[in-house]
Amino acid sequence: MRGASALPDLDQAAPFGVAVVGRRGRRLLVFGSAVDNVGAAPLVVDGKRASDVMRATQLVGTRRYALATPLRFVRSQTHRHWHLAHFERY
Repeated sequence: MRGASALPDLDQAAPFGVAVVGRRGRRLLVFGSAVDNVGAAPLVVDGKRASDVMRATQLVGTRRYALATPLRFVRSQTHRHWHLAHFERY
């Protein structure tokens, strides 16, 4: 596809592994989440960083669009990768 119709289209998958856990005297709802690109074009994000926070732009064809929120690098027991802050809301 070419033109305006050749865009990424992100689809939020249903949460999985839902549980309530106790941490530091609080109860937290925890779950896994995933987003798939079901669109005709790839989702391309370009960023520049000086720390664990990165300002980024989305590339669509030859145009660049600034992302409203930063990317943050997350290190945990289960993964190490960049997260787009406030991307998923529940």
